[in-house]
Order: sequence, then structure tokens, then C-alpha cells
Amino acid sequence: MIDLWKQPEEAEKYSIRVVPTLIFLDPEQNELYRHEGVMTEEMLLKKWKELGFELKEEGKQP
Repeated sequence: MIDLWKQPEEAEKYSIRVVPTLIFLDPEQNELYRHEGVMTEEMLLKKWKELGFELKEEGKQP
């Protein structure tokens, strides 16, 4: 998470125009997806799944 008030240079680096902006990055820091505006938990989990990531709920066994 980046606080743009404390790190305004990051807004330029990532081309952030709207707050909040969620940027999904792969391990090599390549942008996979960008969402400007609020995202519900359901929307967030759905997007991760669409991108090929399966997240497990905390405390649950596989």
C-alpha cells in the first residue's frame, strides 16, 4: 500500500489519477490489472481468481 500524501512521486510512477486505485502486479512488478475506485471484497476475490490466483480463507484447510 502506498500513501500518496506521503509519497506523491509514487502517483506519477504508477500513473495514478484517482484515489483509490488498486494495481495488481505479478512477482516481476508487471501490471496485471488496474481498478480505479472502490472494490468490494467479493469483487477483489473474483478478480484474483480471474487472474489465476486461488486464495484460501484463513484458518481453513485445503
